[in-house]
Amino acid sequence: MMTGNIRRGSGVAAALVLALALSGCGAMPTSSSVQAVVLDQPLGGEEQIEVQASDPVKGSDPDRIVRDFIQAANSPRGDFATARKFLAPSVAWQPNQSVTIDSFNERELSEVAEDGTVTMTVKPVAVVDEEGVYRQAAPQPIVLPFQLEKQPTGSPDAGEWRITSAPDGIVMESNLFYASYQSTSLMFFDPTFHYLVPDQRYFPKLGAAERTVAALLRGPSADIAPAVRTAIPDGTTLQDGSVVQADSGTTVSFAELPTDDSRTLGLMKLQLERSLGASSVTMSVGATALSPAPQTVDAGTVDSTLFALTGNGAVTVSGNSLTPSELLAVDIHETSPNALVLISGTGTSAAPAVAVGRGQDGTVYRYTDDADRVVLDNRPGLIEPTVDPEGFVWTSSADPSSLKVSSPQDQEIPLTSGITELTSVQAMQISRDGTRLAVLGTEGSSAILGWFPVLRGADGKPTGLGEFKRLRDLSGTGLDVAWLDPLTVGVLSREGTDTWFGSDSIGGVRDGFRAPDGAAHLAGVNRTANVRLLSSDGTLYSRRNSVFQKVADGITVLANVQTVIR
Repeated sequence: MMTGNIRRGSGVAAALVLALALSGCGAMPTSSSVQAVVLDQPLGGEEQIEVQASDPVKGSDPDRIVRDFIQAANSPRGDFATARKFLAPSVAWQPNQSVTIDSFNERELSEVAEDGTVTMTVKPVAVVDEEGVYRQAAPQPIVLPFQLEKQPTGSPDAGEWRITSAPDGIVMESNLFYASYQSTSLMFFDPTFHYLVPDQRYFPKLGAAERTVAALLRGPSADIAPAVRTAIPDGTTLQDGSVVQADSGTTVSFAELPTDDSRTLGLMKLQLERSLGASSVTMSVGATALSPAPQTVDAGTVDSTLFALTGNGAVTVSGNSLTPSELLAVDIHETSPNALVLISGTGTSAAPAVAVGRGQDGTVYRYTDDADRVVLDNRPGLIEPTVDPEGFVWTSSADPSSLKVSSPQDQEIPLTSGITELTSVQAMQISRDGTRLAVLGTEGSSAILGWFPVLRGADGKPTGLGEFKRLRDLSGTGLDVAWLDPLTVGVLSREGTDTWFGSDSIGGVRDGFRAPDGAAHLAGVNRTANVRLLSSDGTLYSRRNSVFQKVADGITVLANVQTVIR
């Protein structure tokens, strides 16, 4: 059983650590090798949970040594100094290679074999790799082998069992992981340097700032790397104690920085500030302070007011309020679109309303309040179109090979690679920053949710798609997909007579709960909480925590929104 001990902290933290302690009771013989504590004076007002480990207990048998080692390895302090005391001298163990997140109560330890072998079987929930990338784990149990030997006479631990071979990485119970690790979004740029693009990682709260900056210098994760850029030059290195956080601000000190270009330094400063969550970062090389030129990027957000169609015309949806609208009235009347993407920020006296929609005839049009509509794609069987922030329109039928991209000048853009690994496509949507294409489709006969990195040139022109990244397999039939925030994809699916809403954070955790019967379309805005659902009978719902509340009846189309910067 893990025991909890708190040096000053809130009642919430106390309850958390107590819950961690109790979660291990009854699963294995009692062990006192690990304690979870709240650090004094947490930075930024957020409590930092640190695991404190105890040394090996003299006379422990091999199975207790393994159990206590697993728990002691939850403390990274001093390069896992306490955990290394359970190892025989010169044992090569790489704790930073991965974190296997599991359920403490489901760990199983084997009997000790004659040769000193002990195995622990764990059921992983997720795995975090050495770069902090979080992935949902396959549901199959994994077996971790340990080899132990009694230490010879004359050695510091003579007569004691010590581990002579251990699998790299550490194992951490899920509640303790989420308490002692923090989610961090490393920020990189889209190829045009108009947007900052999040790349989610998980780092221990202890030393998280230093790990964040070091990971930022190493670059984006393999999944998103083809779609993003960094302003940090190759060869950039950090000084020891490189990140100092204080009430007066955050300082990052470099040992080597092969650039003095003020714009590049300004972009680096943006990456550091947003990745660290700091209001301001001061950069230096050695003792020399740097003077970056101020840089800005687009916020990557859309209007929080949604646009919808009813049998009596268009309306805007703000909270639970519906207001009649005259936007695109002529085109809506003449084509009766059944799917629509409204360009965020249009529909004002300075910016005529612009939208892309699929009419009742199945044709995808570009609608503009002060101009004739344009036919973008009239192939049969088109799914709902999506628009990226550069103004390119993406269309496809259920056939994955039919993906087509049209430029803002209404010209077809050839792609070097398209949607692969899928048998069919039900729905797709481009992220607000234009770097990811979320796709709901099938693989064989199974419904699947995933995404592709979007490949672009420096001018923003799409050139193709990268390798498909699986988010989840769905039970039943996929219905719709939408971006809920820069990292979270929402999905609707139906299993039998039940409809389900799910949200998947790319590089993070997933969630899901029952949706209203008949829900068929969803639209997100800028936060995961701001989700609207539209049912097949025209009922509009708004999310409230883990339920959906009715907003209105008589809605025929709920538009998605996208900001276009060009």
